[in-house]
Amino acid sequence: GCRGALPLLRQRGLPAAVSVCSRFVLRRELFWRFKLSFLSACDGMRHLRSRLKKHGYRFGTSVKDFSLDHFSLQVVEEIDAVYRQCTTERARCDAFRLFATRDDLLALKQEGWLIVNHSAAHYPVSEASAIDQFADQFAECDTDLHDLLSADPKLWVAPFDRSTMRAPTLMHTFEACNSKAKLVLVGNEVNTPQATDHTVVKRIFMTINSPRQALRF
Repeated sequence: GCRGALPLLRQRGLPAAVSVCSRFVLRRELFWRFKLSFLSACDGMRHLRSRLKKHGYRFGTSVKDFSLDHFSLQVVEEIDAVYRQCTTERARCDAFRLFATRDDLLALKQEGWLIVNHSAAHYPVSEASAIDQFADQFAECDTDLHDLLSADPKLWVAPFDRSTMRAPTLMHTFEACNSKAKLVLVGNEVNTPQATDHTVVKRIFMTINSPRQALRF
């Protein structure tokens, strides 16, 4: 996405921001939702469904929805176990090509782009199921981005951020981190200088299922 956007924005003299999950850049961990996509394509879901049954999964329902609605590190471990069972080490290493490298991000930074913190591993840390990992996930990514890029992220972008699922303690948890960054939540509205809460930035969530819908948007 960044490779496609960069030349278009450069023509118009516009910088942008890219939200980074540091474990993906460092090749420490592959995005757990991407593992689900791979398992769906290689008939691995039947193995995963069986393993998820003890976590409350019911056959016939969406594994993708279940794993987010009932997120836990144990569910992530089950996904990873089946992913490893269904892949070779070479394939697992190759899968990281989906994500930017340190050199990619350095190039964007030199173009004037903002490099912002999207948590270490893209867990739903704004929701009750993972709010206990909020501070550690953002702190880890802050440290990694500083070490990798000498970056000091001004924004913490909450992964997923389903507004109806936000933990009641979200803002308290964020404020307790004493970060100088602003928290970015899905608000589907324009940010204005008159906004009363200057610790939160709103972003727009697009549901796009086709190129025609993208053009219309």
